[in-house]
Amino acid sequence: MSGIPELVRKSFCGHAEAREERGGEYRLMGPFYHEDGDMITIFLRPSPHRPGWVRICDKGDALMRLSYYLDLTPARERILQALLVHHGAQEEDGELWLECPGTPEELFAGVQRFVALVQKVCSLRWWRREIVRSAFYEDLHRFVFSRLEHFDPKENFHPLPDIQEVSVDYALKGARKRVFLYGVGSEDKAKSTAISLLEILKQYEEPFVSMVVYEDMEKISAKTRRVLTRNADKQFPSLRDMEEMGVQEVERLAA
Repeated sequence: MSGIPELVRKSFCGHAEAREERGGEYRLMGPFYHEDGDMITIFLRPSPHRPGWVRICDKGDALMRLSYYLDLTPARERILQALLVHHGAQEEDGELWLECPGTPEELFAGVQRFVALVQKVCSLRWWRREIVRSAFYEDLHRFVFSRLEHFDPKENFHPLPDIQEVSVDYALKGARKRVFLYGVGSEDKAKSTAISLLEILKQYEEPFVSMVVYEDMEKISAKTRRVLTRNADKQFPSLRDMEEMGVQEVERLAA
């Protein structure tokens, strides 16, 4: 492998350069940017285990940027790991990295792959669209058992013992009534919730109120929303709305 500065010059035809840093590593300076216009942090160093290979890394910058906006819950961590596998990369002590052979063609391809990975990891818009969807039920579970724990929540509650197909995501014990809380993250879940509520309304004999919290209300069809609106006592368009007003609403409706 030729020296890293010369390798970078050949790989990017003069459109990027390797600026030497301490410790025998080089910072890659080139047209690689985040959505906000900041340059993506990329360092190059010889692979510590494979002679003639180059390690491309970010020294922890991507996950640090992400931490300003999102916590890496277990669900998000699993998806991060899937992203790493997809891009042939790894994470170690917060640093993202991948390795490639030290040839101009391989380095060019490896940097492009690494840039794509970092852009996804650091894009809050991408995480909200793709990742938060997967974490919705986990986030709701955490909210219920932290903010609503004084209502003695019961998960996967079956209010009609003779009909096991009818279940409630969370049953809360209010002062005078039970509160049946559903999380709706998809059209299919919205439809099954509507069916459950209809059966409970017909057959459940104790006083109760029902609440529905959507991952994204606008993604549920108008027809299904109308059915839920007719049968649910309270709906929250998003989990954020539930987090802001849910405790007070449970106390008010269950009084």
